[in-house]
Amino acid sequence: MAILPKKSQYILEVRTYGREITDTNWEVIEVNLRDFWAIAKISFRNKTVKFENELYDIETDFESLYEHFRDLVVALQGIANGTIDLRSSVDPFPRDPVIITINVTSIHDKRLHDSIVENYIYDIFLIANISAPSSLNIYVSSLSVDGKILNKEISLTSTIFEVSYLQDISGGLALPSVLSPDDTWRWYFDIRKSPTQVSKDPIERIFFALLHMARVSDSPTNVVWIFYCLETLFDTKVGENFRVLTDRIGIFLELETKSIAVVKKKLRNLYDFRSSLVHGGQPIIHPMHNDILDKEVVEQTNKIIQGLDFGYVLIFSCLQKLVRNHWTSLAFTEIMTGTKAS
Repeated sequence: MAILPKKSQYILEVRTYGREITDTNWEVIEVNLRDFWAIAKISFRNKTVKFENELYDIETDFESLYEHFRDLVVALQGIANGTIDLRSSVDPFPRDPVIITINVTSIHDKRLHDSIVENYIYDIFLIANISAPSSLNIYVSSLSVDGKILNKEISLTSTIFEVSYLQDISGGLALPSVLSPDDTWRWYFDIRKSPTQVSKDPIERIFFALLHMARVSDSPTNVVWIFYCLETLFDTKVGENFRVLTDRIGIFLELETKSIAVVKKKLRNLYDFRSSLVHGGQPIIHPMHNDILDKEVVEQTNKIIQGLDFGYVLIFSCLQKLVRNHWTSLAFTEIMTGTKAS
């Protein structure tokens, strides 16, 4: 007798908003995100995951996410050209939650469906945001299976990618481009070949570190993760100095002299912040973050966020460069030359 496939249907409900008419460069960013999902909703639709000799076929419907960005662009363009009046009682912006349907099928066992789908959501979060920053924000979301809400918190903010749009944060780094979803998909799964939970590859380590940072984007301890990513990618060993790291970043990103100077200055500030945090000396903000009781909270918080944001932008720039080159690792060699005496 034929074995009937085991099927489960998951609903990922995401409260996604978007830019307002006053946000800088929305005309380009939101249109790019709309166009990205017009392609990605097809590119990301099907995935087969192999785990312990079982195949799990995943089919995902991103149509609701594409429609969100499409409707947002229509609203913003309508306000900009005067065909939509914000003073009217009708809210032109899409406010309904985005509903992403995920169907998973396997032959023998469905006990792992929850884990396979949850892992896949994490993968898609990274792939989408490396391709097009802020294209998928699941900071406030819920996951249900066959109509039952799962007791799983999947809360990842795209802020760590979105800050790359800010010129004053990016400094000497190039502003992000929108990469082909197909190219990023292939590159990502060339590295992450299975749903392992302990990283097996240097770039996979960076993926996992990004996910930790995406849980709480403004935590001061993220500075440790930032340097973990940079030192992993650029293969700097314990004891090697700051200059080795910055030199390798400059070479890899092909930065001009002026840009290198800006990046070095910003990275030095972040490096010093890490040292003072790890070794003592860094002022620590009370968990209340109450700026009524202490006005210095705002100043210290802004300083921390600006430093972290630059670190996020730097990591993101490096990842996009890897995708464009379809490189899955970097290797550095040293060359020695001598000058003969006259």
